[in-house]
Amino acid sequence: MVRQGRIRKEIDEVDHEIARLLTLRARYAREMGAYKRKEGIAQYDPAREKVVIARAQKLCPGLPPSAVRAIFGEIISACLSLEEPILVGYLGPETSFSDVACRMLFGQSVHGVPLANFGMIFDAVEKGECQYGVVPVENCTEGPVNQVLDRLIQTNLRVCNRLILPVSQTCMANCEPKQIKRVYSHPQALAQCRHWIATHMPHAKLYPTDSTAAGALMALKYKNACAIGTTRAAQVHGFSTVIEGVNDENGNATRFLVIGNHAAQPTGNDVASLILYIQNKPQALVKVLRSLKQNMTSIQSRPVKGHPWEYVFCIDVEGHHNDPDFQETLVRLEKVCVRVKVLGSYPA
Repeated sequence: MVRQGRIRKEIDEVDHEIARLLTLRARYAREMGAYKRKEGIAQYDPAREKVVIARAQKLCPGLPPSAVRAIFGEIISACLSLEEPILVGYLGPETSFSDVACRMLFGQSVHGVPLANFGMIFDAVEKGECQYGVVPVENCTEGPVNQVLDRLIQTNLRVCNRLILPVSQTCMANCEPKQIKRVYSHPQALAQCRHWIATHMPHAKLYPTDSTAAGALMALKYKNACAIGTTRAAQVHGFSTVIEGVNDENGNATRFLVIGNHAAQPTGNDVASLILYIQNKPQALVKVLRSLKQNMTSIQSRPVKGHPWEYVFCIDVEGHHNDPDFQETLVRLEKVCVRVKVLGSYPA
């Protein structure tokens, strides 16, 4: 017991020092916020965050890297809120996967703004009602989120960060699975679980909702109904029946993007998102691909509104658009494309 008391005393002393240093860091954060506002510099800097967390992981070999990331991510989030409260729009209500992604990207101190659809997120950022928005752009099993791609093509906003969020779908209800007659969720979530639903509740009717969180709220209103969504939603709403991992494919994940009015600074390990308008003629896409010297990690096509059977291509390429080599690639692309639009670059 004597030794236990001594160790606890030492831990208390360390905690006091941590608290003192956190208070000091908060003071410096306020000073940095005032400087950024004066100079017109964006408060949110994902490239800087990546450097800070990577350094902290090297300095804390006694903790798992994921734990260091979580701890310093919350420190950064809290200090960023002191610099300037940041409003971030996401597909609500709370407990949606977009809510989870928003908190992972910006921390628990973020001022999240739940919005009813993707268009409202883009509108809020474009009008200055939110500084940033978090939107899903692609699921690894069900493919692109076309509504988001279409707005990315149209908008003047920039992409400044991304998150690949592991997605484990949860079935939640207040009845036994065999009693379920209605299934509520976002169309993407329903598609990710179509085989599981067909096997375990083949006679249930599917009801698409604007988000998985909205589906959870609908399931609360009806007897013999369930929702597919986040485990957090099941916990928050207190569903009595909770079945985790009902998605058909293991390794299910969704790629989220942060949209705002600026791109991120280079880190040396970045990804650039481009929109390419190409000529409607043979070999046009081949010429585009031959112009790329960087590795292309994603390509999607979308129809051009008002021009039937014409398409634009949304691609992700390794590198930062301000890198000299990448600038040369952009020059080559501009020679073979009708138009090249840089959505932004962000940490990989």
